[in-house]
Amino acid sequence: MIFLKGRGRSLIGKRRLSKSRPAGSSPAVPAMIKFSKIFGWILLFLGLLIISYSLYSSYQIFTGKENVPQIFVAKEGLGEGIKIPFPGKEVEIPIPEQLQKILSSGFLSPKILNLISWSIWASILIFAGSRISSLGIQLIK
Repeated sequence: MIFLKGRGRSLIGKRRLSKSRPAGSSPAVPAMIKFSKIFGWILLFLGLLIISYSLYSSYQIFTGKENVPQIFVAKEGLGEGIKIPFPGKEVEIPIPEQLQKILSSGFLSPKILNLISWSIWASILIFAGSRISSLGIQLIK
């Protein structure tokens, strides 16, 4: 390399370094930044949409305007025990009388179990929506 001196400035060769673009950057970098911000906004609104849906559905279910998704179904009677099918045979496990009274009295009715399962699902949706939104916010910054 040849250093040339001229009026107190040093030049490398005959080229001056331009300050218009940082070294190693390409014109595609602003497009990637723009795509990242657009994708961040999409993720932010998607997360907020998931949170809004779960809150709205929970409100509809707990006010009685909409039915709870049926995961647990009521059985007519408990009988003498619980039957568990195994390959080749069926095993019956007896239920104590005190447990039969609790189960038949409606303490753990299918409606309560369905509401609990919906609450767990709604909390999972809210958590997932918040994570998606936070990822979108990070991409926007």
